[in-house]
Amino acid sequence: MATEKILAEPICKEVHRDHNLNTAIATSMRGAHWLGFAMATMTDSERDDFLSERRLGNLAISRPDRGPLIAPIWYQYTPGGTIDICMGGSSAKALALGRAGRASMLVSDEGRPYRYVSVEGPVSISLLGDSAKATIQAMATRYLGERAGAGYAEAFSTPDEVIVRLAPKHWRTEVLG
Repeated sequence: MATEKILAEPICKEVHRDHNLNTAIATSMRGAHWLGFAMATMTDSERDDFLSERRLGNLAISRPDRGPLIAPIWYQYTPGGTIDICMGGSSAKALALGRAGRASMLVSDEGRPYRYVSVEGPVSISLLGDSAKATIQAMATRYLGERAGAGYAEAFSTPDEVIVRLAPKHWRTEVLG
């Protein structure tokens, strides 16, 4: 298994000398263990719960002749549905998404255990129009709370606000620690 091969390589000489790798590495039904750190994947339910928590996402969009555009974003996930992201229709993100037609998003937790979810898939982009204020308020309330979310939406004035819907096609999840 490729994971075992990578994990079996010592980080430094001290680790190799001080630990018998035959006992330091063991595999289980959910992942590999190395020097007391368990590596596992999330179940679909664990992934959905993780994405339902308030976290920033990192959106990655390919660009021709450059590295990808990567930007932190607020998002709303509906289990079994799409990942919804609001942005200005003339923003660099929206223009790059329009050209690429797909994106990747990473959501991570730097606390132990370290966890992340990565998703990739096609995107659709729709102008919010008259629903912009209500949609922005719902998203802002998720991240800022009721009072600050309402204030954010009230002060918001981007006339070309769009909603991007990322349709998940490929998932990757990891839990370490």
